[in-house]
Amino acid sequence: MQSTNVAIVGLGKIGSFFLQQLISRFNLGLNIICAVEPNDTEGKELAQKNGIAVVTIDDLISFEDDVHIIFNLTGLDSVQQEIRHKLDASCNFKTELLSDNVLKVVWSMLTDEPIPER
Repeated sequence: MQSTNVAIVGLGKIGSFFLQQLISRFNLGLNIICAVEPNDTEGKELAQKNGIAVVTIDDLISFEDDVHIIFNLTGLDSVQQEIRHKLDASCNFKTELLSDNVLKVVWSMLTDEPIPER
């Protein structure tokens, strides 16, 4: 089975939880290529401790279609639009930028807790 390469944008409460869950699933064919987090958060520290590159959105876009899925966990429409615009401008139509609705479904599969307020 081919690995799936993912990136996480936003390592606040939700992103940190997602990162922990993905790290625990490395053996299931998920590779975390990078994370985007400009602030000093526990999630950013966790990423760095696990050898995951912490980059900018522009750096993320430069990975081109080596990233299969992007989780935007910031909760910000402006970040979603920025990523979508930059993917389109780079002619990257293979990387999937997941919607907030998909995030809710994935979250519900990972935990019984409601998604924290952002």
